Amino acid sequence: MLSCDKKIYVDDTLILHCQIAGYQKLIPYIFGPYKRLVLHGRITWSQAKQLIHDGVEQVRINAIIQMEPMDYDDFVDFVIRHCRGSEYKFSFLNKRYYNFQLMTKLYNAYRNHETYCVLNNGYDSSTFHVVHKSSPGHHADYTATLFFYHFVFTSIIYFLLLLISGELTYLVYYKQMRESVFLDVCVTPLMFLLFFHGWMLTFGPTVITPMDIISDRQ
Repeated sequence: MLSCDKKIYVDDTLILHCQIAGYQKLIPYIFGPYKRLVLHGRITWSQAKQLIHDGVEQVRINAIIQMEPMDYDDFVDFVIRHCRGSEYKFSFLNKRYYNFQLMTKLYNAYRNHETYCVLNNGYDSSTFHVVHKSSPGHHADYTATLFFYHFVFTSIIYFLLLLISGELTYLVYYKQMRESVFLDVCVTPLMFLLFFHGWMLTFGPTVITPMDIISDRQ
């Protein structure tokens, strides 16, 4: 496509996996009102900024950002300007790629921030998320809704198993349950999954977002 000198239009989510030279060639061809950006590979901070236009809401940089100490202030200022509403998020991977001064500047900037905070207590502790303080509560709402649907689904399956095994008829006529190996074998894994889901809802990480699913490492 690049050899044909054609522009690349993106209207929702842009996911790229390149090295610095590849990004240098590709960036001039990309345009569109995409709202989510996921980057892999290796990229310079200057290149990353070119891909984060004003309409981008969620940024996830799994790439190694080539950044000089003189860029640290600009990086922090850019993240602060980007995160201007509850729907805006900025995440980046940090496996000791950057000097501790960068993280110190970032944490200091958000230490007493009214609406945003820096989190890295999710399932991937190497990824830092700059998110709105209401985000963990929103994620809890989402996961609670998912658990409710899981509970309803499990209840329907249990009812169907009662019907198939004849236990429902027996229960209606005799007002009591009888032992059924078939029912025990089928219901046990269903109850285990429901219990595990409830445990994850209560004790699991709260910063998992749709961006985490989109950004599967390549």
